[in-house]
Amino acid sequence: MKAFIQYLQERKGLNLLIAFIYFLLVVLPHEQVGLLTVKIFGGFSRDTYNAIILGVSLLGLSLYLVPILKNVLKDKRWWTLFYLISSILFSVISFKTLVVINIEVVHFLQYAMMAILLFPLISNYHLTLFYTTLLGALDEAYQYFYLAPQRTDYYDFNDVIINLLGATFGLLFLRAFHIPNQKFFWRSPIFLGCCGLIVLLIGLYASGILPVYPVDAAIQPLSLLVKKVPDGFWSVVHPNVTYHVIQPLEGLLLTFFLWLFYKKI
Repeated sequence: MKAFIQYLQERKGLNLLIAFIYFLLVVLPHEQVGLLTVKIFGGFSRDTYNAIILGVSLLGLSLYLVPILKNVLKDKRWWTLFYLISSILFSVISFKTLVVINIEVVHFLQYAMMAILLFPLISNYHLTLFYTTLLGALDEAYQYFYLAPQRTDYYDFNDVIINLLGATFGLLFLRAFHIPNQKFFWRSPIFLGCCGLIVLLIGLYASGILPVYPVDAAIQPLSLLVKKVPDGFWSVVHPNVTYHVIQPLEGLLLTFFLWLFYKKI
């Protein structure tokens, strides 16, 4: 793993190209992947389908944990172990409360790989988590505003949180293999620009210029982050699946505090 990361760090242009192509492969084929999934698992009941995905996920998690725990326990890297346990716990909670169907577990894998590919460009764990989370948010924006605006009632902060947690698994994998961490450049123009954009969006929301919820019939529904407000904290969909829809302010706060929580990742 060290050799792979060093190879990419010495070839920034190639690294950027690989990361960009990978991001496109994650974002663009959503419809095709959905159709393929239906084709493969269409003959199974929903419970069987979920059980298969859960079994494969647990097997994947086990294979992931073996080299990590071996290295972490050998070197007594307790911060890494703490974050690993925290990420697993947060993932279980999100799986139980934010996920409608188990195939959503693919987000963890997708953004773990995204974080690993971004890291050689940045060489800082916390900053890589920030950028990977932004890419995950762009992925959800593409789905909500362009890919399926007529079929979705809200911008999916649920998936943004899952993407963030997926990124932590990728970064913890690198940590376990002693990939060095460089200084966090708070004054990086790209970082400051991204933070400025986030502050601008929050300001536009607070001023009412950028509406989030439907308040006026003259406002086009596609310009809203939430086109249909859930009736309560819990939502229920067929067949009796209960989950929580994270609202925009709640999602921004959760994302921010999780990013702060992983400061020493």
